[in-house]
Amino acid sequence: MKPGFYYLLPLLFLFLKPATSKGQLCQEVKLHDDQQRNLLMEYIQESYRERYFHGDKGVVHLTKSKDSMGKENWYLEAVIDDRYRDRPPTQWASFNGKVILIYNSDHHLPGPLTDSLKTELINCLQEVIQDRLYIRPPKQDRWYDVEEKPGVPIRHAKTGKPLRSKDVRIQGGNAKNDKIITFYPDGTYKVLIPV
Repeated sequence: MKPGFYYLLPLLFLFLKPATSKGQLCQEVKLHDDQQRNLLMEYIQESYRERYFHGDKGVVHLTKSKDSMGKENWYLEAVIDDRYRDRPPTQWASFNGKVILIYNSDHHLPGPLTDSLKTELINCLQEVIQDRLYIRPPKQDRWYDVEEKPGVPIRHAKTGKPLRSKDVRIQGGNAKNDKIITFYPDGTYKVLIPV
């Protein structure tokens, strides 16, 4: 018969396993600055008015960073699909019924984002987001036959097979209502619209 210590050994490993609490992994942030709250509310209203959000679908991606002069910069983006799953943020906020996913350069996980932690983080964010986003279909390349005239394909010189080309979509302008807001120490701010 084995000593009782061997029965307790698996429990000991569970307690010694490095744990990340849900609060560290998927942290809710409160927005306390009135100026920033007002700017965020204006951005959300504009996104509805200009139809960057569709019905009840859409969240705001907020990327916070500081430049070399110490000024805080926000990059705002209205998003209607679940692209956050590619690179999930560790912070989020709820503001007047809208979810803001916050990518903060000052907030880091205690270690590298492993596959299991990424899955746990995505599950936590899914509970917050619920049905506010569309699910992206898998990316598919679009190919078409290159034609000299309608119905007459151009053929490859060596193989004689019809020449095929990939459909390339070029998107110009400000397709997702992107905005860059720079906050200055004196309380003023500047809004830029990238193109």
